[in-house]
Amino acid sequence: PDTITVAGDGTWSTTVDVSSLADGTLTVSLDSEDALGNQALTATDSIAKDTVTTVNIDDIASTNDATPTASGTGEPGSTIVLTDSNGNTVGSATVQEDGSWTAELDSLSDGEYTITATATDPYGNSAEAVTSPFIVDSTAPTAAVDIADDGNNQDMISSTDDLAATRLSGTIEANGTITGLTVSDGTNTLVIAPETITVAGDGTWSTTVDVSSL
Repeated sequence: PDTITVAGDGTWSTTVDVSSLADGTLTVSLDSEDALGNQALTATDSIAKDTVTTVNIDDIASTNDATPTASGTGEPGSTIVLTDSNGNTVGSATVQEDGSWTAELDSLSDGEYTITATATDPYGNSAEAVTSPFIVDSTAPTAAVDIADDGNNQDMISSTDDLAATRLSGTIEANGTITGLTVSDGTNTLVIAPETITVAGDGTWSTTVDVSSL
């Protein structure tokens, strides 16, 4: 009581360190007596203590979409600001009543990213969460194909070549996948199954084709 300032008109004030108390409802109880020792009824008041918030952001898969969607969870009513690896703001969201949030990111150039979600709740508390790295690659890849014979007539498949094993080779983007390969004489078309084509990690590829029917 000796730390409480009481004025002659009965008003009083003090400061209290509530850092050791858990978040939740804090109840203040006041006992007092008058100058003659008469006890007053205990007076109470309560206030909510909220000093933390939470946020989670789901990992984003590598994608060819320049505007991928970010999602996660947080405290309802919180504002989510999304920033890229360089600190640029690339999206925002509000946490819904069920604790979820989603946001379509601003257009990202090709490259590797991590996205940081910073949440600020209605009381000013903040928290951060970061995705694992992911890659955006929305640029169409380049590809090349070369037809080789096994004889002396370069750039020409003749009867001296092994028509049943004509070699095709070329390049695609590193770590890419061949989804289709055909050879046509204008009337007939050979469809080569992608699983029969050998593709190296650097994008070089090769296969052999039987062109005797063309």
